[in-house]
Amino acid sequence: MLSFEKIRMLDALYLPEGIDSRSPDCSPLYTDFKQYRDVFPSTTVVILECDAIRGEGEMLVTKLKEANINVHRE
Repeated sequence: MLSFEKIRMLDALYLPEGIDSRSPDCSPLYTDFKQYRDVFPSTTVVILECDAIRGEGEMLVTKLKEANINVHRE
């Protein structure tokens, strides 16, 4: 499992300086799906049992369901 510090370090390597990791351009978790519910396609989210970002996958499924978007979790 990745520690919070390790994830922050990887974020810093992945994103250019000055880019907010909470931007919808960086992570779908920060998208307001309710504004797209009429045009957003049905979505499949694959979550592995030992995935380091499993929690983020679960949160994405929840956000999509809350926006009434058809989502299938694998």
